[in-house]
Amino acid sequence: MRHNFLNTCLLFTAILSFSIVVTFILSIGLVYLFILGHLISVDNISAAMHDYINIINYLLNPFVESLTIKHYTLSTTGYIHFADVKHLLMWIEIIMLVTVGSESYIVYKLRQKQQLWSLRSCLYVLLWIGMPIAFSLAANFNSLFIAFHKLIFRNDYWIFDPVKDSVIQLMPENLFMAGSILLLALYELISYMMYRRCK
Repeated sequence: MRHNFLNTCLLFTAILSFSIVVTFILSIGLVYLFILGHLISVDNISAAMHDYINIINYLLNPFVESLTIKHYTLSTTGYIHFADVKHLLMWIEIIMLVTVGSESYIVYKLRQKQQLWSLRSCLYVLLWIGMPIAFSLAANFNSLFIAFHKLIFRNDYWIFDPVKDSVIQLMPENLFMAGSILLLALYELISYMMYRRCK
């Protein structure tokens, strides 16, 4: 029982951290689709995408130490917030590497012993975890979004000023909602694919 609980926690952490990183990468495509669909208003698509890609590269790439925004404004507190987000994502990437690596080894050993079926109960639990989260997001995304930022960040620098931080135009609330849906979809898809293969 204890072994199943620990393996469920490891699987959950591995799948969630991987889904978070992939969601940030795929958000580049989301922003482009939002611009094409006129859900994000920009004067120059190329300039907008250039700055957004710079943001994602800064947040996810440990070798990029400074954020460069050329076509939009960003205040000092805005830069600090992005640095805080980068710090958080660096930890998530470390956790992803450790947990995905560990789980890959476990899956490899279980496959050798023809015991992949033993993961099915863990993955079944993971599949159901996403359901209440999805309903909560659908019911009150704005409140959860604010609560999340207040919980994770120790300051209010995440509240951007549209004048001083015009880059926020590229990240409206509905983009975050779409990103959250994408994250949950990835999490559920990976969990389901693993569940189906563990026979």
